[in-house]
Amino acid sequence: MDMLNIRVKGKKIWAGAALLMVGVALQACLFDNTKLVSYPTSANAGEVITIKVETSFTPAYVGSGRLIVGFLAPKAWHAGEVGNTVVTYASGKGYYDPVGVEQPMSLIPADEKPTIADEDKEVYGGLNWSQAMLQKSRFGNNINNPDMEWVVFWSNKTYRINPSDRDELETEMKFPVTIIIKNKVGAQNTLVKLGVVISATGLNINDKTLNFYAQVFTNCFQVKNGTRPELNYCDPNIVSTFPPQGDENDLVSINYDLTVSRIRFPPEGDGKVYLLANAFTKSAPTVAIPPVGATKKPFVKLDDFKGRIEIWPKAYFGIPNGEQMDRIEYFLTNSTGSVKLGPIPDLTDLPYIYISPCK
Repeated sequence: MDMLNIRVKGKKIWAGAALLMVGVALQACLFDNTKLVSYPTSANAGEVITIKVETSFTPAYVGSGRLIVGFLAPKAWHAGEVGNTVVTYASGKGYYDPVGVEQPMSLIPADEKPTIADEDKEVYGGLNWSQAMLQKSRFGNNINNPDMEWVVFWSNKTYRINPSDRDELETEMKFPVTIIIKNKVGAQNTLVKLGVVISATGLNINDKTLNFYAQVFTNCFQVKNGTRPELNYCDPNIVSTFPPQGDENDLVSINYDLTVSRIRFPPEGDGKVYLLANAFTKSAPTVAIPPVGATKKPFVKLDDFKGRIEIWPKAYFGIPNGEQMDRIEYFLTNSTGSVKLGPIPDLTDLPYIYISPCK
């Protein structure tokens, strides 16, 4: 967005307003046609990914403010730490900044709060930007949400426009802007739907008439070749365990609920769901210990789609006295073994992992 030298009624002024919403009258911008332009579907653990979002804004009235961008990611990625996330924006129409030149953004101070109308202060009053995005956008379509956070950035520039220019500037005032987010993903294997919010300071984020708050979310993004177990924020949990972590002497209950599965077990075999599992000890964490006797054990059927199995790992796997269990790796399967279901239905070599706590 080029700085535009405008003459109004014989006077020369400089329009230094915003780019994305930050632009001309941030005190009243409309965000339209906000969409994801590009993002990867997967990345290796620790890699830097690039997400691009396009939007356009139209000022509804004049004012001033800064562009706001929120980024939704797992807390384990530490997206708010220095160097882990870089956010910039670039204009597609030279007016306030040169076309295509990326403008920097910084983490917003934790005490900065969005503008809220009086009728919404009971819900949003006192919340900072990150907390307000959590209240308004929640966690998109993700599950296991307490482990995710909105990290918020604002433009280094404050954009202003002279009120006397309003009549002339409001004609054809629609500015395309691209948001560029570069983020270092975490070290753990993860499935997650990342989110981006675009807004501005000085605007009522809950305005019922004007769109001062735009949001978009990716499809399920995968971090691979990292540490296990995998964190899955995309899909409802097919399997649950109690206790969540346990050792070789705990009675471990494994439950399944196939109503949330993206696949169904085929009708081959006896129609039962089986546990296919191996244990590993802390002294030999790469040596699989199969169950004593049968290689797989049927779940107790609770209904057509749900079941439960209880095992005592020490006896079930024959873990020797003095050895400590490190983990259990397991799948759901059928009696013929034609299907193996793990945390990612399409990856039949990736098991569920039940972790033994550190001692």
